[in-house]
Amino acid sequence: MDLQGKPVTNAQKRRAVEAVLNGRDGERLSNRQAAARAGVSHHLVQIVKRERAMER
Repeated sequence: MDLQGKPVTNAQKRRAVEAVLNGRDGERLSNRQAAARAGVSHHLVQIVKRERAMER
């Protein structure tokens, strides 16, 4: 995620994680792999995955 040096909001980070997880192989990625693709921490990916699991 590159916003030309501007700070990235938490909402933008979450949208990036959702986009990766909704991708073709997103659910099979480890937290660290998904985080690397989204440009966020693996902790945030873990939180988003947990929230998605609770919604199901």
